[in-house]
Amino acid sequence: MNRTMKMAHAYFSISQSMKSNTDEIIRVLEAEGPESPKFQRLWVERDSAFLSWSNAAAALRELPLEEVLMVHQQVEKMRAQIG
Repeated sequence: MNRTMKMAHAYFSISQSMKSNTDEIIRVLEAEGPESPKFQRLWVERDSAFLSWSNAAAALRELPLEEVLMVHQQVEKMRAQIG
């Protein structure tokens, strides 16, 4: 796997994790409220996922424009595959 594919996969995976975490946080907030241990755990996971996403986005900004475009195209292909 080349650098472009690795970055695309990492960015996509992190984005999916953030989406799943957001969906779960909403469910837990509605069912248990913000003081629940499950919500607190999910919030810590969200902080970690956001930091990873932020780092991936920063790494993309360091790439030449042509590589950013290739990463973007790969991410869009991955998104299309899941629906």
